[in-house]
Amino acid sequence: MTMATWPHIKALTKTLCVEGGTHPQFLQHVKDLGLHVTAAFSDYSQSFTDAITAVWPHARFQADHFHTVKHMWGHLKKSLLSYRRQIKASGEAQQDEACMALAKKLWTWRWSLLKKPSNVSVEEKQAITALESEDEGFVHSFRSIIRQLVNIFDHAHSEAQAKLRLQQLRKDIHDMEDQHLDKIPQFFDDHWDQALRYLRKRVWGSIGVGQTPSRECVCSADWRKTTTGSGLQQLGNIIFRYIRRSSTSPATLQNL
Repeated sequence: MTMATWPHIKALTKTLCVEGGTHPQFLQHVKDLGLHVTAAFSDYSQSFTDAITAVWPHARFQADHFHTVKHMWGHLKKSLLSYRRQIKASGEAQQDEACMALAKKLWTWRWSLLKKPSNVSVEEKQAITALESEDEGFVHSFRSIIRQLVNIFDHAHSEAQAKLRLQQLRKDIHDMEDQHLDKIPQFFDDHWDQALRYLRKRVWGSIGVGQTPSRECVCSADWRKTTTGSGLQQLGNIIFRYIRRSSTSPATLQNL
């Protein structure tokens, strides 16, 4: 297998950037160096998945957990703020002090209401419990949705178990009749394989670059950052770390 020293990787990334090299072109050069990518982690960028598929058609793609949770959290936030605006508007229209007080509390504790249970402090837990008692409809159901999402991502031990929990989540969200929350099951429908592929094979290890006994590589990158020289440099760093780990003698790496 032909190996490359860091100066060669550095020169390659610089050349591709200056000459307008594309993502597939860069990855093809990487493949020619002997790097075999079996799995790739990134956001939901279509350009990334297309480039990986073009060069390594059998590589598995796993969406990184951060961007998956970011999508879910965005819909939850919009739902909570929308409900709070409705309560405030209703209170102001009817001069209902109880509604206006509830709207104020929802605003004060909005970030706490969006946290998963394990990240809630004692004070926050007490405030959320009080809100659930005061508003048994939305707040209670909203916190239940968050707990179910946590169970899917943090406590599901298999894809079958996650799908079973998704069925209950889908039902509860449907009962809430919330246009923002409705987008969560839709997101699962559109991105299930990408978001939860890790449940099929947990031995991939942590997100990043790792070496397996078969000298394969798990590659991670934020593809949106690879449109600049610094982005290509970052990929070069990833490749070099893999090469350094794969070689028994880094000082004697073969030239291109």
